[in-house]
Amino acid sequence: VICYLLFIAGAVSLRLGKDTVKLNDIETLGQDMGLAFQLSGSVFYTGSYSGILGLGYPALAAEGTLPVFDRIMRENPEFSSFAFAMSHKKLLIGDVEGEESRGLYYENDVHFSPVIEKYYWEVKLDDILIDGKSSDLCTNGCGAIVDTGTTFNTFPSFTFAEILNLLSEGDSEHLYDCDRFKNLTYVIGQKEYTLTPYDYLLFKPNQAGAKEACAPRLMQMDVSKSKKAPYLLGEVFLTKFYTIFDRENDRIGFAHATQPHERSVSDYPDILRFN
Repeated sequence: VICYLLFIAGAVSLRLGKDTVKLNDIETLGQDMGLAFQLSGSVFYTGSYSGILGLGYPALAAEGTLPVFDRIMRENPEFSSFAFAMSHKKLLIGDVEGEESRGLYYENDVHFSPVIEKYYWEVKLDDILIDGKSSDLCTNGCGAIVDTGTTFNTFPSFTFAEILNLLSEGDSEHLYDCDRFKNLTYVIGQKEYTLTPYDYLLFKPNQAGAKEACAPRLMQMDVSKSKKAPYLLGEVFLTKFYTIFDRENDRIGFAHATQPHERSVSDYPDILRFN
């Protein structure tokens, strides 16, 4: 069977096969997987990927295949949740909310919201605030997909220009004045998750006598053509917030992530910086 997967910045042609997958001490035999034989798009040539680990719901998998985490749960019932500590570059499976994780990977309480459709990991987005004021973009209801495979945060095309104008006070240049940007807050489960400009901006290094310039790590993308097309919370969001994916209870939890050190411009890969 040959499958074709389309990504934001590339595509993969693959044949279905089986192999053994081992994650530390967790081993699954005969795991369904796609064996890539053709790649297109710069994303696969500029990165050092060995593969893509799909962690979505079974409804998103190729017909007749079982995702790796579903097989892990079936063979190891004690593992029903996984979490991403993106600021530490860690994927955790098992006791993701325990005392060992608290303090090391996250602080304060974890707040959970139910998955609204068992396809993507999608939760209800109550509102989007700009410096604490409602943008009025979710008055008819919004969804937010939590996606560890997306670098930027994304917005449906019909809201993207308005969001940029609200965040940057109408500055439409490609490189922005860093001081113009405002806080961006996602309200999920009546809890506010705020990204400061420092969290979501790319920085242009200073040149002799020039003022530092910025551009947002935000982009437009339509997951569907519906007026309720979901927003994507990618690495920009996940670096700030420790995220638990609870399959047993079909919910997602967020808590403030600990940072291993004070971040600086040099922490961002060259591909995500202006030179």
